[in-house]
Amino acid sequence: MQSGGMVWITTDAEFLSLDDEVVLPPQGGIPVQPALLGSLAFSVASPLPNWAVRVEYEPTAGPGGPIDGGCLMVRSADTGGEFVSMAGGVIVARGQGPAPAENLWLEVQARPEWTDEAGLYQGLLHLTPVVLPEDHYSEIEHPGALRVVTGSAASLSSAFGPRLTVPVIMDVGSLTMVMTSETEFDIETGPGSGRYYVEPDLEVVVATNEEQWVLLLEGTPFVSDEDQIALERVEWAVLDAGGEPGPWTLVGDSNCLMSGYDERGVLSARFRMALEVTVTDVAGEYISELHLVGSPQ
Repeated sequence: MQSGGMVWITTDAEFLSLDDEVVLPPQGGIPVQPALLGSLAFSVASPLPNWAVRVEYEPTAGPGGPIDGGCLMVRSADTGGEFVSMAGGVIVARGQGPAPAENLWLEVQARPEWTDEAGLYQGLLHLTPVVLPEDHYSEIEHPGALRVVTGSAASLSSAFGPRLTVPVIMDVGSLTMVMTSETEFDIETGPGSGRYYVEPDLEVVVATNEEQWVLLLEGTPFVSDEDQIALERVEWAVLDAGGEPGPWTLVGDSNCLMSGYDERGVLSARFRMALEVTVTDVAGEYISELHLVGSPQ
């Protein structure tokens, strides 16, 4: 693919696929989706003494509409090898003619939000010849009567030739991640039967882009040297904003703590758990493993 005019841009591929996953660190303690990465090699030929290439992204299609262009990042040698936001356009290469500039490269990284639906997204990557404000004169004439006048880089973006457009595709996978406030819990019981609470309360954060999802409480029975207590006997309740529990539910009746349909994003809730100890339960130290399992419905 090659653009025309006074700056010729040639790419090594007819489209750009963002198919490499990159694990990103949490933001504010909240997990983020893996980024999607792809690279593009290109070259530039121009007789002009100074030229530059600006890259822009135009989102076009997705399962729930185009992805927000603000989640696209780009890096190149001209950005110092650091990813910068592509919003508004970024200069990714610059050089001097008449010798061609080869082995130029750029990498595009998409960082989808949890609210973006899973599926295939498409867009257009525009590579546009530009003249930088510090590199142009107030008026330049050349054969073909092309005229460049002073102004911003954006207004001069097509002065040296049409932009080169590369289709972009990316596949955002379905994902649900679960985080909890604690990893160990205790039940302090008295000498007799009664209802005892699990301490501390359980705080859960669910990050998901699934269309339909559930959060299940699973695990093993409470086991001691002498006896065991079924996990199904544990009760749980959702805490309101004031920390008061709502209706209590036995795990044996329902182990679904949270669920959602067409509800994507980062969701949080607090739970209180309790266990009814009876006179038939043998005294001892009991241990159980609890698992919070997030999965599609």
